[in-house]
Amino acid sequence: MSSPSSTVSNLARKLGINLLFMLGLAAAVAPITLFVSPPVAMAIAVVTWIGGSAWAINRFENDIDGWSIICAIVPLIMVTFGFHDYLSLERGATVADIPVAQAPQYSSGSRFNFTDSVVQRKMAATFRSSSRDRKTGRLRYHYYNVAPLTSKDWTAAEPVPAWVGCSDGFNEKCSEWRNACTSAIPVEDLDRQGLRKAIELSMSQNSLRVATSAPLLQCVPSIEAGRQERARRLWLPMVVIYLFWAVCTLIYQGVQAVRDR
Repeated sequence: MSSPSSTVSNLARKLGINLLFMLGLAAAVAPITLFVSPPVAMAIAVVTWIGGSAWAINRFENDIDGWSIICAIVPLIMVTFGFHDYLSLERGATVADIPVAQAPQYSSGSRFNFTDSVVQRKMAATFRSSSRDRKTGRLRYHYYNVAPLTSKDWTAAEPVPAWVGCSDGFNEKCSEWRNACTSAIPVEDLDRQGLRKAIELSMSQNSLRVATSAPLLQCVPSIEAGRQERARRLWLPMVVIYLFWAVCTLIYQGVQAVRDR
């Protein structure tokens, strides 16, 4: 029977190695997401996960197990679909105190504070995508909503200077559109394709023209709040899954220690 100090040492080693294992996989995939599309990045992430897991089990067979490998999927998914958005937002310039009409003059990664902005909710459009659940066979729907973001004196005869969008699981317009959209950040890459299709619907239904380089944005309470929310969506699931794994491991090790007495 191992001594208490030895048990604590082994447990600390196991927790540390698994933390490095999960972070290492995520760190290996993160730079790739800056150069390839999310589907390609996901394929590379799967290969990295399989190869990294095989190496880790062979190298740390007493510390890395199947449960560790399964939990490591979560950081990989979050990095694959969220790291590029997060880094682009952090690198983007803040453009403050401009009218919405000037938004197309700035790069697509810019963050905006507008002096005048109106969400043209009556010209909003929704694109619905569907996928079939493999287990139940039922169709699942996802909704992509967009609306023109304009100045107060804008008319439909003028090009749309910017768009705001959001995606959700229900056929509802975005609640943040009810307030003035004075702060906005770029939408997430994962939603961009569906939102682009919604823009096409809005243009067709309302006979609209769009300004060249009109940005596609997400309304936020403030730029700082948008940055914090984007960071939480990336990092919080990683922390939660590691803590969940660590707690389960501690409980299991505790039960084993009691049985071995």
